[in-house]
Amino acid sequence: DETGAPIAEEKISFIAPSVDTQTQTVLVKTPVTVPGSLRTDQYVRAQVIWSMEPGLTIPLTSVTRINGQWFAFVAEPGEGGKGLVARQRAVQLGPVVGNSYTVVSGLKAGERLIAGGIQKIRDGAPVQATGVKGTGVFFAVPHREKDSRPLFGGHA
Repeated sequence: DETGAPIAEEKISFIAPSVDTQTQTVLVKTPVTVPGSLRTDQYVRAQVIWSMEPGLTIPLTSVTRINGQWFAFVAEPGEGGKGLVARQRAVQLGPVVGNSYTVVSGLKAGERLIAGGIQKIRDGAPVQATGVKGTGVFFAVPHREKDSRPLFGGHA
């Protein structure tokens, strides 16, 4: 409709075998079951979804790229079960869906993803979870202790 909201979900009945080189369009046909919403020979904008499969998605802001490789951080129990520590994981990402990447490999369902503050943590750094319980997404805050080490090894 005029606001961009979908007016129908239909199955495609025909896809032309060639592209119109002048308009860079492909003819696609589908029966429309929403009466009165379209006119004959009207052009419409459509989103074609070829298939849908269950899978993991992670926020765009929860990954970092180093030398062409994508990485994400997960929160895991520290040594002896004390607190949480950040663990860096190499991940293979798929296409962007909304504001998230699809995850091809490197993370499993149920792991506690660190989705915020990843610029300030390193592998093995103690973190505190501040995310919404039950979502699996955490916003890491560097753990504060009197004898804590700086997160980066540079000079001040």
